[in-house]
Amino acid sequence: MKRKAFFFALLLLSSLQCEKFELDRLDAELVVLTPEQVRLDSILVTSNLQGSLGDISIIEYGHCWSRENTRPDTSGNRSEFSHRLRPILNNTFSTGINGLIPGPDSLYYIRAYITTPNGILYSPAFSYANQALNLVMDTRIDLFSDTAIVDIIVAGMISGLLPGDTVEMAGFCWNQSEEAPRIDDGVSEWVSVGAIGKDTIFRDTIPKLKAGNDFNVRAFAVYNGNKFYSENTSIFTGDAWKRKTPFPGTPRWEAVAFELEGKIYYGTGAEDWAIDTVNGESKDIKVGKGVLGDFWCYDPIADPCDWPDDSCEPWSEVNPAFPGAPRRLAVAFSMGGYGYVGMGVDADEQILRDFYRFHPNQGWEPIDSFPQPYEGAVSFVIGNTAYVGFGRRLNPSSPSSYYGKFYRYDTLSKVWEPQADLSQSFDSEFRGPRRNRATAFTIGGKAYVGFGRNSRDSTNTRGAYFYSDFYEFNAETNTWREVSGLEGGSRRQGACGFSIGKYGYIVGGDRIFPVQDWWRYDPEKDQWSIIEYSSAMAVRTNASVAVVGREAYVIGGKINDRTIGSSIWVYYPAE
Repeated sequence: MKRKAFFFALLLLSSLQCEKFELDRLDAELVVLTPEQVRLDSILVTSNLQGSLGDISIIEYGHCWSRENTRPDTSGNRSEFSHRLRPILNNTFSTGINGLIPGPDSLYYIRAYITTPNGILYSPAFSYANQALNLVMDTRIDLFSDTAIVDIIVAGMISGLLPGDTVEMAGFCWNQSEEAPRIDDGVSEWVSVGAIGKDTIFRDTIPKLKAGNDFNVRAFAVYNGNKFYSENTSIFTGDAWKRKTPFPGTPRWEAVAFELEGKIYYGTGAEDWAIDTVNGESKDIKVGKGVLGDFWCYDPIADPCDWPDDSCEPWSEVNPAFPGAPRRLAVAFSMGGYGYVGMGVDADEQILRDFYRFHPNQGWEPIDSFPQPYEGAVSFVIGNTAYVGFGRRLNPSSPSSYYGKFYRYDTLSKVWEPQADLSQSFDSEFRGPRRNRATAFTIGGKAYVGFGRNSRDSTNTRGAYFYSDFYEFNAETNTWREVSGLEGGSRRQGACGFSIGKYGYIVGGDRIFPVQDWWRYDPEKDQWSIIEYSSAMAVRTNASVAVVGREAYVIGGKINDRTIGSSIWVYYPAE
């Protein structure tokens, strides 16, 4: 039950003498104190006479109301009490007003009054609309025929029903018109959940609304033959991607991100690196300050703003600072209430193997160092065990400097252990070719790993070689198997990989230069499908991604040879 208090005062001037109908010169005021919803179609209005009427007697009192007249009087709807039979006690009186049509569309104007031989004293009018019907919405975006389609999950709740009361019909209505939707306007669509009783929450789904459109949505109910509605809610179904408040720190790529307690932690990375050719070979050269070591926290709840709205401030720098050396191409993951960051390449091009874990209330602490100094490794988590593998050492021209081994770290042993024999082939390492800058995601307790690059292809031809193959790791059986990869023309390194629900997704990456596409993997069908990419989201490689709930956040990355991004995009994929 909602309680709203309205305080209105009518100040009247003092007078020792007054003529009939000249009560405006009295030292008295009539105040409405507490309109209160009693049940779905009734309220209790309490008023108070402040000051004194002197020797003027009270004949009757009550309240009057109207939906049309903004200053209702006793010629219309009113309650009437005889002061002789029912005297006003302590200058306070109440009226139950019944038969009101509930809902924000049903606005009533109400005044208190007192009748005397000299005229009628009124309070100022106040407006009242019964807010008994509430609408709560949640949005789920699915993908049908490569087009973003939005399902709106809606819930309504009615307060003010007494035991035995029944709303004959309740449901939800929506439209794309300039007017709020109604079930009888011939324009709106609606769904019904049937009759409901006291304190019932009713739910339904508004299915398959086309993305990129504005809709009006309201809950409705029919009570005692009257239709009433919740307040109108406008929604924009949007594209699959939305741009949020940009990262305020130094733009970067080759950074890491992880999710913890519904927030995203983002840091390290390269500030200003570029691809150049040295002695006939492509290599990364430092053209700016190089690697970074700062960490930032992004709170999605604090960011209802869609870019370019700059009124939200969801970013804050993490304190205490990350204790390790600044680095790029590190790995990160979250597990058991902690975030983990380690490995990578420092400002002197030395490959690191130190590791740290982070808790928002405890800060950073070192953990067992990784057994090998890898850069460009890949990580994934299954249950309470993290797996880290792939990567390379310093010399990219030697096949032995690329790795296929994986190590695991769990929350009980807290040490890195070599992963058991995976396939009895490729020197008991990962079945596919060794590589770095691969991509991984997990679905249903299994991991999917692929892409990446090596300095040689299968014919030992010198130069970069990019992969498009993918492999599935089953932690229960401790085995790998090859699954469908992308077509050869879609091979890449540095792509973002994430999973939500039963699908895996990969975004971006590069083959020397960034690519722009977006793929979804269905493990049940072992099938990849390309999805139309957001034209507003620029191509990018070596960006960072973290998933909060069913939303994936892609941050930063390299957009072209000299442009490092600071934008953050959120994607709402299918369950």
